[in-house]
Amino acid sequence: MNVKTLIQLLADVKNNSPVFFEDERHRHYRISSISSEVIDENYYLLLNVNSHSSKTLKIWELLVLLQQQEPTALIFIHKQKDRQQIFGLRFADGQVYLK
Repeated sequence: MNVKTLIQLLADVKNNSPVFFEDERHRHYRISSISSEVIDENYYLLLNVNSHSSKTLKIWELLVLLQQQEPTALIFIHKQKDRQQIFGLRFADGQVYLK
């Protein structure tokens, strides 16, 4: 998924909904910050997760940060030394889970 697509998918979500990453084992990680990289002239957006952080980005915070990024940048979750590309999301209990 790229930045432009994620912005469109989140456009109608309640602004104060928290955003999490859900892995294949259905564990949830808080998205605490974002960063970007350029590798071989390709832009990548990294959503940094931290299972120990008490801070979770809200939709409005994520949207503000996303709008400052390259629209075609592919989005990856960055967890410790591991990276996983985001392909979708789900909504449950007033929260957003990126997958």
